[in-house]
Amino acid sequence: MADSIEFYFSELARGTIAEGAVCRFQTLEARAVCSSCGSQFRPRSATFTCPDCRSPVFELKQGQELFIESIDVSGAEYPQSEGIELQ
Repeated sequence: MADSIEFYFSELARGTIAEGAVCRFQTLEARAVCSSCGSQFRPRSATFTCPDCRSPVFELKQGQELFIESIDVSGAEYPQSEGIELQ
């Protein structure tokens, strides 16, 4: 996923004040809970079953999040937009 975001970000940023910006990613380990026995486990592949009861029914609890912690624009030169104050 990070590769796709980096690719599209660089394409969309071309010709804007964001051109040349860098994306940094921290990935979270996937975690699942079996809907049949309640076991918590880490999925090891795209297709998997509960390691305890072998049920294929589960809920993914972690690993699909996308959270932007911060955007740093220090040092960037950009035009002042009317009605918008940039600090």
